[in-house]
Amino acid sequence: VRFNNNFVSGNIGVSAQSPCGTSAVRTLAITKTIPATPGVIAGVTNACANIISGALATYTITKVSGASDYDWTISGTGATIIEHPAGEGVNDTIITVRFTTAFNNGTLSVRSVSNCGTNATARTLAITKTAPAAPTIQGSASACGGATYTYTATTTGAASYSWTIPLGASFVGANNGATVTIKYPSLFLLGTVTAKAISPCGNSGTTS
Repeated sequence: VRFNNNFVSGNIGVSAQSPCGTSAVRTLAITKTIPATPGVIAGVTNACANIISGALATYTITKVSGASDYDWTISGTGATIIEHPAGEGVNDTIITVRFTTAFNNGTLSVRSVSNCGTNATARTLAITKTAPAAPTIQGSASACGGATYTYTATTTGAASYSWTIPLGASFVGANNGATVTIKYPSLFLLGTVTAKAISPCGNSGTTS
């Protein structure tokens, strides 16, 4: 039997014939089955770390029974599908995506494809870029005049830090890293050290 592209469903019937008569008809129902929607897409949903590092983000799905190919798309300015590491066709279950600083948010979609058609329902994954959380600061909560102290800010996704220090105090060395060294004036009495995380994805709140 040859089935053309317009085939959707039908029956094949057969009966036995002899000089004594014809049997009842036995039928077999035949349908055209489109592969199922792909399963959950695995990969990062916050692209900030990839924007900062420039590293490609990897996304994967599991194979769908009956699929001969997969149709991947991504929306959002600054997001581009770069590679299909396992090749196209039946093994196209892995892609890599580049995110630039122009990216704000978008949706990654994938549909399963076969000779019988493309699944109308795409599996989707919402991707955003999220500013880092306000950092925690470690260091001495008391300071003596004329002394030098080191403070460290910690959060995820920071490209640099913005510090403020008490009036009359000064930085010893760099003033925008995760760790800074501060020298206090000889007549120091009271003041506050603050830090916030800076990144292409936005700045965090300030911690003191």
